[in-house]
Amino acid sequence: MWKKVLYRSMIMLMVISLAGGMGACKSKKKLAKEKEAAEYAAKLSTAKATLLDILNDNTAMSLDEKEAAVRSIKEMNLNDPEIDELLLQADEKLAAERAAWNKKEMEEKQKGTGGDVAKDKNAMTLADYFSSIASATSVSQANMLIADALKLFSSPDAPVLVIISKEGTTVDYDRPTTIKNYLNYLKDTKNNINKVDKITYDANGKIKELELLKTY
Repeated sequence: MWKKVLYRSMIMLMVISLAGGMGACKSKKKLAKEKEAAEYAAKLSTAKATLLDILNDNTAMSLDEKEAAVRSIKEMNLNDPEIDELLLQADEKLAAERAAWNKKEMEEKQKGTGGDVAKDKNAMTLADYFSSIASATSVSQANMLIADALKLFSSPDAPVLVIISKEGTTVDYDRPTTIKNYLNYLKDTKNNINKVDKITYDANGKIKELELLKTY
């Protein structure tokens, strides 16, 4: 009889021990999940506060620092709809700030050359580049100007759209090309008849798309 009692007691101890172990395991998993949730919430809060400060101009960060902060938040991959929307707004705002900064720098360089942009090709506007490339006296000179002009663009393959007619909201375009091909076209034909109509910048202040208006 005592053997049966002892056997049952051992079985009960084993069950209790296993239950205790499972409880401890569940507790650790719960704590890990709670910690992960808390860290995610903290990241969301920090990201939201940073983006709102940028959007509301409530920060002493430089433009470079703001751009770096936005890149860092993107790399977190928070997958939150509100953060995603704030990131889109921040991208648009910083792209406009970068474009304004580039324009101001160009104007300052132009003033430094006494208004003669030919003395400083880095201060040249797109219209100046087009005119200079089309009127270049040698292929080497034109190629040098093309290389400098391409620095203003996000890629040599940035699209260039030429408007051939515009009536109200109806716009007809010529066959699309790239900025590299267009600059080489100017070099080869010396046919500079299009004027800049619209420039679209990327988040780094580089030109990502250009629209020209054919003047004939």
